[in-house]
Amino acid sequence: MDTAISAKHRNAIAERMIKHLIEGRQAVARTAHAVLPLAEKANDRPRLELLTQRLDLHESNAWMLRSLLKKWPLPGPRQ
Repeated sequence: MDTAISAKHRNAIAERMIKHLIEGRQAVARTAHAVLPLAEKANDRPRLELLTQRLDLHESNAWMLRSLLKKWPLPGPRQ
């Protein structure tokens, strides 16, 4: 029995995984955006700094993943 996965199928799986990662990063960013006003109102500087750093990281990563999908499918390894 042949268990090899075609390149087309591997690309489809990888693309779905990247889309799932984007959705997760965006969900975390939305949550951070929602919590920021609460931290500001409480004048909680350490939490504001942490939220700002996390927000920046997750938004940057989502952007990088979206840009990766624009180039999809990526070329396979050279032999």
